[in-house]
This record gives sequence, C-alpha cells and structure tokens, in this order.
Amino acid sequence: MSCIRRLPHALVNQIAAGEVIARPAAVVKELVENALDAGATCIDVTLEEGGKSAIIVQDNGVGMNHEDLTLCVERHTTSKLKDLTRIPTFGFRGEALAALGSVCRMTLTSCLQNASQASRLSVEGGKSSPLEPAPRRQGTCVEVQDLFFATPARLKFLKSTATERAHCEGVFKRLALAHPAIAFRLFEGTRTVLSYKPGEQVARITEVLGNVPQEDLLPIDATEGAWHLSGVLGRPTITQATTEKQFFFANGRAIQDPNCQGALRFAFQELIARHRYPVAVLFLTLPLEEVDVNVHPAKTEVRFQNPRRLRSFLIWALAQTLQQTPMEKGAEGPRLVPLQKVLGVSQTRTTSARERPPRTSSPCLAETQSAFQLPSTPVEPVLSSPSWEAEKLALFEEGAPCPLGHAKGQIRKRYILAETEDALVIVDQHAAHERIIYERTKEEFAQGGVAQQALLLPVTLSFDEDVLELFAEQQTEFFRLGLSYVISNTSSLIVEALPTFLRGADPRSLMQDLAEELQAWGKGFVLSEKFHEVFATLSCHTSIRSGRTLSLNEMESLLRTLEKTVHAGQCNHGRPTYLRIPFAACDKFFAR
Repeated sequence: MSCIRRLPHALVNQIAAGEVIARPAAVVKELVENALDAGATCIDVTLEEGGKSAIIVQDNGVGMNHEDLTLCVERHTTSKLKDLTRIPTFGFRGEALAALGSVCRMTLTSCLQNASQASRLSVEGGKSSPLEPAPRRQGTCVEVQDLFFATPARLKFLKSTATERAHCEGVFKRLALAHPAIAFRLFEGTRTVLSYKPGEQVARITEVLGNVPQEDLLPIDATEGAWHLSGVLGRPTITQATTEKQFFFANGRAIQDPNCQGALRFAFQELIARHRYPVAVLFLTLPLEEVDVNVHPAKTEVRFQNPRRLRSFLIWALAQTLQQTPMEKGAEGPRLVPLQKVLGVSQTRTTSARERPPRTSSPCLAETQSAFQLPSTPVEPVLSSPSWEAEKLALFEEGAPCPLGHAKGQIRKRYILAETEDALVIVDQHAAHERIIYERTKEEFAQGGVAQQALLLPVTLSFDEDVLELFAEQQTEFFRLGLSYVISNTSSLIVEALPTFLRGADPRSLMQDLAEELQAWGKGFVLSEKFHEVFATLSCHTSIRSGRTLSLNEMESLLRTLEKTVHAGQCNHGRPTYLRIPFAACDKFFAR
C-alpha cells in the first residue's frame, strides 16, 4: 500500500516549471512582463541558440533591493497581488522566477535608483548562492543559461534553434505591440533581430506587421459603456494563409480567446475567400473585475464575465469599421514605381476558372437576374460619342458625388475605365456586379425569410446540458436561417425542419457541427457559411461575365449602384472590385 508524502521542494518547483516554462519563448514572456511591471521604458532581450543556451533580459525599471532580490526566487512571493478580482499587473503568481531557477542556471543583477551599487544573486537547479555586490546601472538584468539542464526529459522536447527563435520573436512582437511607448530590442548574439523605437500605436503596429502598408489598415475606435476597442483591421483584399497576423489584447495582455477569434471570423465571412484569414490587431480595454486572467499559469487564456456581450460588442465594432470605410480607400494603387506594384495590388488568391463553382440550372437563378436589364445582343460602346454629355446628364444629377467617377470605356470586355477629378479608376465588371447581386439577394432573403422544409420524421439528438443551453441562446438566430428545433428536456433536442437550401443534408451531422462550433466559438457558423455559399453561387452565376460588352449607360449604372452597395471594395470571394490610381502618381511616374 502506497503512502501519501510531501513532495520535495525542488521537485515542486520543477513541476511548476512544466506549467509556466514550456520553452524559451515562455521565459522571454515572463521576464519581459516583469520588466514592464517594474516600469521599464527600454527592454533588451538577447538569445543564444534561439534561447536554448542563453536568454538575457535587461531593463531600466525600478530595480530591487537586497531583501527583494533574495525573496523573488522563492515560490509564491510577489509584491504585485493585492486583490485577486482586480489584477492590474502582468505577473502576480510568484511562480515564474522560482520555477525558472529550478531548471536552469540563472543570475539576477538588480540596482535601485540612486543606489551606490547593484546586488547579484545566482541560482542553479533551484539552489541559491549568497548575494554579492556587482556593478550595474538602475534596473534589472536576468541571465538564463542552459535552460532545462536540470530536467533532461523536458530538454529533449525542444525544437530546432530556428523554431525556438521564431517562437521567441512571436512573443516579443506581441509584447512590443501592446506597449508602443516602450523601446524594445531583440538580439541573437550580437546581431540585432528586431528593434522598435518608442512611438504611436499605429506606427508600432505597421512596423511589427512588416509587409502590410499602413494605407491598407483600417483604424478601429469603438466604445460601449466602460468597454473600448481600438487597433486596426486589414482591408479584406489583404488576407493571409494563416492567423499569424492576428493579435488580440485585453487590458494590454496578449490573449488567445475564442470570442475574439469568432467575432473576427464572423465579421469577415462575407468579404474574403474561405481558408483565408484577415489581418487584425485588436486592443480591448474593460474593467479589471470583468476579466479573469488567473485561469492558466501562462496567463494567455482568460475568462470574461459576460462573453455574450463581448461577442456582440466585437461583432458590432468590427462591422461598423468595415461598413464605414470610404470608397476612395477601397483598393488604391498609388505606388507606380516600379509599375509591378500597380499590377500586384491584391494579395488575395484569385479564383481560377477551374476553381469557380459549376454552372447550375437552379430556378433560383432566374429570380436574381441583373437589375441592369442588359441587352441580349452585345452593343459596342461608343467612346467618343458627341451625345455622351447629354446622355450622362439625363441619367444622373449634375454635380452628384461620384467616388468611382464616370465611365469612359471598356477594356478587353472585362474592365471598365472611369475618371474622377483626381484619379483613374479601373473596375472589374464581374467582381463589382457580383458584390451588388450578393448584397441584393441577401437583403431579399432577409425580408422574405428563409424557406423551411419540415422533416418527415423529426430527429432527436442527445447533448450535454451546457450545449443545450447554447442551442437555446441561438434558437432565434438559427430559426431565422431556416433551422427549427425544440429542446424537450435537459438532454434532448428535436430537429423539426431544415432550410430548403440544405435539402437532403444529414440533420445529425449538421447539429453536431453546430454543437462543436457553439462550444468553441460561442456561435454557430455552419448555417451562415452555407447561406453565404448559396448567395455567392447565385451572385456569381447571375452577374455580368467577363467578355460581355457593355454600353456607357450600363457602365454608369453599374458604377452608381456599386457606390451605394456595402462592402463595395471587394466581391464575396475577397477579390478587389476596383483599382484607383491617382493622377498625381501617374504624373510622377511619367516625370511630368
């Protein structure tokens, strides 16, 4: 029979290190956050072999006296924690330095402001050496050597130097994003890897994102009560293959939260292609008591007091930002040197003919035909018609604002050329009309409701009580999209009808997918994404095709309608609908 015994102090610290210090990047995070809590305005991080051999973090913060330096490497010692319901600092558990010292060789050197000298403390495998004097300017320097030398089992799970360095850089960038007023420098040996000077938030964001131009970033500034959301969104035409350039912060702390990820996904689902991800840097500020950061030792996972309100606020703020974007900034190509930059404005993957949805003979297509009444016989436009001015005045009010200008002609039966007072505008007629038809179709369905098809035999499914609560919360929204169900008791859900556009779908598979999404994101995307696919197919097949000759009247009608359409800057696949080239850029290119 085994006996319960108290674990040795050193083993307890090593177990804690397994939770807090998973890899070199976690060391960088913990030490830099300590420097931020100490009021540092300049922080330097030096790595050797991606942090596996050495990590050195130096700051100019307030420093520590002899007593604090001795205590800081003991477990559960902290000067930061006063009220667990309101935590204003990044570090507070009092575990990081103790856990770190138990698995490596660590040296701490710290000096208070105006102190005559600094103090140095060495820790190896959890054992501290006596304090000794050391030369040091104000602040603290923590040197970590031979990470995990005391726990070889953990050491063998570290990846290559390049991989560990990349993780350290990712943590470093997130910390730098959250604190633009602080100078950050990252070194690999003597080589400078990253360097950020103090500045404004937008400048720091642009610098960290790297290859995303500032003109392609939409500023966010939304407030609801004590909540505030700031940061930037990348335009829908600037997407990525991964979520690498999505950053979320709550009260200055980098977080990984499904509410934020789900809200961002929902806001962009009608604007970008599937399996593409938007660029976003979002800073959420809310009362300290409304967010619990004490959920996980790494403190990247947090829990919000009112997640439903958070999702609603984020979706509203993101949608407002995307809808209020001026058309003049929709897809601009001001850089004409070299000329390839004009040709490569879009960074999204275009849909080739092989990837486009197949043609369909669905009767729904006939109900969503173009509102422009295009003639069945193509008519060549007359570019120099003397009656054009009179024709234009008859169609539109003189002096009315026209962000996309007036049509001048058509190129390759694919692009419309238009002219404003200060720019040349090139419009993709298919992409533009596709967005118009998509929004019109969506509005018509919203007004008329989504048709349902009752199941011949209702399907009964069993879910946990917490999942049923989520289904109850979303019941009205799902009914609006054509899905009808009732919750019979604490464990059963009965599906009674499906939307007609999902005729023949397996109700069990659909509801299981929805249940998984509700648990992960707090919102079900399957129905809305299917809805989006149907609308996208309808709009693609009923819009003006490339190769269709348009008259000047038709071109003008398309431009004016596009100007009144939401999300006019791109089609529902994420491709830009127009390119705007300022005449000033043309003059510069031609040296005029």
